[in-house]
Amino acid sequence: MALRRREAEESVTSIARHLGVGRSTLYRTFAAYDEAIATGREPGTPSSMVGPSEAPVQGA
Repeated sequence: MALRRREAEESVTSIARHLGVGRSTLYRTFAAYDEAIATGREPGTPSSMVGPSEAPVQGA
């Protein structure tokens, strides 16, 4: 949903407010998504630079 709203040129502030998250969280998420697309990775998969011991723990 956030990506569709960004493509429609809605402001990050408005998107973040609608989703109930901070703007910085949304900026980081968009940046990670854009980087994944640019490097040919599937969005949402960890980068190759993050090893298993450094990967974030879900639910933490």
